Amino acid sequence: MPVVLKVVGLANQAQLIEQILQGAETDIYLQSFDHEARDGFGVGVFTEDIGKAMRFVDVAEAMAFWQRSPTNHPIRSSDGKPNRPLTAWTVEIIRLPAAAPAARSSSASDRT
Repeated sequence: MPVVLKVVGLANQAQLIEQILQGAETDIYLQSFDHEARDGFGVGVFTEDIGKAMRFVDVAEAMAFWQRSPTNHPIRSSDGKPNRPLTAWTVEIIRLPAAAPAARSSSASDRT
């Protein structure tokens, strides 16, 4: 059953609160993420439309993508721990019905 990543929190909670107070939709999904961008800090595109959310085959694939380290900056220089830029967001894995319209599926070529 396909799954998507729903953002439920940000590293900067004040930003999330500001979005909610301004009337922003609270359901925000990962549309795409480039782990290598910005020298390994990553760049994400997010959407309020679950139909545009990045699809993963299963929970294991979604978790591996969320925890992935960029090849160009795999270790944080500040503390020597793995650099996992997408983990700056707290996410919830949402299972989709098998008949859900597919936007863009994740594939091995997206992560290399």
